[in-house]
Amino acid sequence: MEQSNNSTNRKTNWRFRREQAQADINRFVGYIKQYEDVKCQINFLKKCMKNRLIPKGLRSSLSAIGHSSKLGNRFCRRIHFRLLRRTIRDKYALLSAIDNNIRIYDWNMRSFNLGSRFYHNFYIRAKKLASRTFKACEWRLRQKFRTLKVEMFRNIKTNSDMDIIKEAALHKRKVVWNLSGIEIPTETEELIGKLGMNFQFAPKKFPALEIIQSTE
Repeated sequence: MEQSNNSTNRKTNWRFRREQAQADINRFVGYIKQYEDVKCQINFLKKCMKNRLIPKGLRSSLSAIGHSSKLGNRFCRRIHFRLLRRTIRDKYALLSAIDNNIRIYDWNMRSFNLGSRFYHNFYIRAKKLASRTFKACEWRLRQKFRTLKVEMFRNIKTNSDMDIIKEAALHKRKVVWNLSGIEIPTETEELIGKLGMNFQFAPKKFPALEIIQSTE
């Protein structure tokens, strides 16, 4: 009888400790998710820095400055990349603070003495949750990176087209776009630039039969 009472008391005490630990468990799980999210954001920002891409959030924060003081594009890009480097440093500082909070709440959670089996199963579930959070964030930021890269290529193409048009206007040449996909020699480009499409190649053989048939 006493053994059953002792086991009941132990279960009651464990449930009470488990309820008391729930707040720390929730905070621990929340910081685990935030840690993986910030880690994924750092990878994304470093990838943008490597490929010379500016995230839209950093661009919008400088748009008002650029319009008010009429800064050059090169200077704006320099400030954008400074903001990007500072954002990466801030993310690393945030990651360190989150890691400290994870250690604190892990220690608080262990102070409730919920048993090695509970902690073992809990850490397995926490690792799975962290992996799912990182994959979801990585997929979302991968789509964002692709959008930024496509936008960069469009801007490069637009700028190069405008440069071609300005150069042609400067030298009083006509602009003919090559849509065939075949590489054209420089001599041909010069000829087309001067004449446009108002020319015809001379035939190798004189079409005598065609001329006779057309006159008969």
